[in-house]
Amino acid sequence: IRLTAEGRYDLTVNLQSRAGEVLYVPMPFDGTTGRPTAGIQSALKAIVAALLAAEGSLLLHCSGVEVDNKAVLFVGPSGAGKSTICVMFGEQAVINDELIAIKIIDGQLMAHATPFSGTANTPRRQRHLPIGLATKLTKSPVNTATPLSVAGTLPLLVQCIAMPVGTSTLEKQMFSTVQTVATSLPWITLGATLNATENRRFVGQCLASVCS
Repeated sequence: IRLTAEGRYDLTVNLQSRAGEVLYVPMPFDGTTGRPTAGIQSALKAIVAALLAAEGSLLLHCSGVEVDNKAVLFVGPSGAGKSTICVMFGEQAVINDELIAIKIIDGQLMAHATPFSGTANTPRRQRHLPIGLATKLTKSPVNTATPLSVAGTLPLLVQCIAMPVGTSTLEKQMFSTVQTVATSLPWITLGATLNATENRRFVGQCLASVCS
């Protein structure tokens, strides 16, 4: 397949051999952020998204933490507070603060850490956990939780998946997986405050209520 992002990269990858070639455009800030070259990192994300899609999985723009041996996902656009709420749970609880791989293993939806992080100094861990709760993260003066319907979940997921555009077969496979994620997980709209202690307590209560 061929994946491109104008002004950033042009890559080809063989999904069978998992080998390919990438041409990238250097950026003025490359080498100054503590991260890999921007064009290469973008291409790597596209490759991972394509490989995951080929096996019926997703690369989702979200953060996630471990609570009581379950993964709690925080989904939302940039600025929703995904990285901030991860910090509130402490480094050891963080699965990832930017991109998480969602895989179906033995009929169970699992959250897998990825090497892509929104914070350059966040440790990369190899870990995976069953997903206990998925949330649409919003900012709020008080903690709130309201059920999120499938009709509300689907457009949120479509907005936040890393999709290898231009490969119709993979796109169909990804949308099938999106439907599974939307219908098989408990979803809520979570209103999170700036109080770390209250957020941790409230998220734990929400998880307990859906797992009981």
